[in-house]
Amino acid sequence: MSKFVDKLKKLSENAVLHIGFRASVDEPEVRSALLIAGLSRLDDEESAVLAGGEVDAGLAMGSGFTSGTIGQMVKAANGVPLGVLLKDISEDEANELAGSGCDFTVLHSSMPPMALHGERAGKFLMVEASLEVGRVRAINGLEVDGVFLNCGGSSSFTVETLLLCRHFMEMLDKPLMVILPASANREVFRNLCRLGVSGIVVPATVTGETLAEVRKVMGESSREARRSRSRAAVILPHDDGRMVAEEDDI
Repeated sequence: MSKFVDKLKKLSENAVLHIGFRASVDEPEVRSALLIAGLSRLDDEESAVLAGGEVDAGLAMGSGFTSGTIGQMVKAANGVPLGVLLKDISEDEANELAGSGCDFTVLHSSMPPMALHGERAGKFLMVEASLEVGRVRAINGLEVDGVFLNCGGSSSFTVETLLLCRHFMEMLDKPLMVILPASANREVFRNLCRLGVSGIVVPATVTGETLAEVRKVMGESSREARRSRSRAAVILPHDDGRMVAEEDDI
């Protein structure tokens, strides 16, 4: 199985596990979303980002990559799952990249549907923010493990973009990963985590301090979400058979 797909499943399981239950003091931090590095060069600097322990996965999004380049990056990733975007290339080139040893592939919606089939470990679809909203629900019928929504083409992340992400969340029954522009700030990360997206893609060109800050925001958002859920009344049986509501203290 794809390591990245496995991480997404565990993320979903953890979210369900903590609904309505008080976390123990020594409980490990529950992540609200996965952090993914968007790679454009696959050089030593980006290899260091993958191996640095701050990201959960990498996605090769540049052009001109070969199966050899991807294979070398997989070895340098120190076990971090690496995916590759299939876009603006021939079917033969796509098949070659998909067989390079990468953990998952992301097929751009402008490509032929050939990569949606086969026995590849992880298969995802990338769509642009300009996709007609009426087509979003139709994605659920495709044999993919999740969706990458490309919001990185814009110079800024606006309220309209956040509403678009919410619409995708409401329409999809698959994990949603959002690709952000380099200008995205702390509040963007916080709002996306609160929204419940499964992954956030940031350019690998950001500094290690920025990646650590994103991690911190994700942790804070996860705790806030658990506190919010803990305020919900839990219905418990009373001694005389009546059902009473009990709220956790915060």
